Amino acid sequence: FCSTYNLDGIDLDYEPGTLTTAQKNSWGSLLATLHAQTSANHLTLSAAVQAAQMIVPKADISDLDWYYLMDYDLEYYSSAPYSDTLAYLANWVNYGVPKSQLVVGVPFYGLAGTSWSTSHALSYSSILSGYAAANGGALPGPTVDSITLGTSTWGFNSISDMQQKAQYILQNGYGGMMIWELGQDHFSGSGYDQYSLLPAIKAEFNLPITASTGAVYSATPTALNITSGTLTVTANVS
Repeated sequence: FCSTYNLDGIDLDYEPGTLTTAQKNSWGSLLATLHAQTSANHLTLSAAVQAAQMIVPKADISDLDWYYLMDYDLEYYSSAPYSDTLAYLANWVNYGVPKSQLVVGVPFYGLAGTSWSTSHALSYSSILSGYAAANGGALPGPTVDSITLGTSTWGFNSISDMQQKAQYILQNGYGGMMIWELGQDHFSGSGYDQYSLLPAIKAEFNLPITASTGAVYSATPTALNITSGTLTVTANVS
């Protein structure tokens, strides 16, 4: 199917409850069998994985080309606090997954509640529109990541939170960032604006480079290679 329709690969989403060792091994066998086919046909094999569930057997870690870490729904009162995001990332690295294959998931929604049984979600767009309705049309600043609307206090990732996560991903050699989900972003009448999350994230992944005429260079998340000419980079390039 992938070859017929010129697709890049297969992505899996398996979110079970508690698994026995035998069930985990069966999941690993499926990954190994799929990987044998995808690699032979120059396709990628990836999986969305739960932040707290390491269900991929260690013997099968290399069968996945990419791990899309669902690093959200981490606290019942907030979708993905920065410190929690880093803690779950570290757990997956310690488990044995290379940083370069870990893609960090971020939420375009917030959570409110006083326990997991009362926790509920609202899109980033709805949180901002609710705030505007209660504040004469004004929208919250880029660092605000907790808003009370009526009787609910919503914790979410602000523009500043997203930028901080993007910087951490770049500076620590992770594979990239994924989003759940794009339609929950804030949009104005003309599309994205200064309150939208996606453009703010994208800006952090673009090095502000000014190149001399004829300069030849390449940039990756972990290296800047200059073949000829000079570059001026107005950013922290550590």
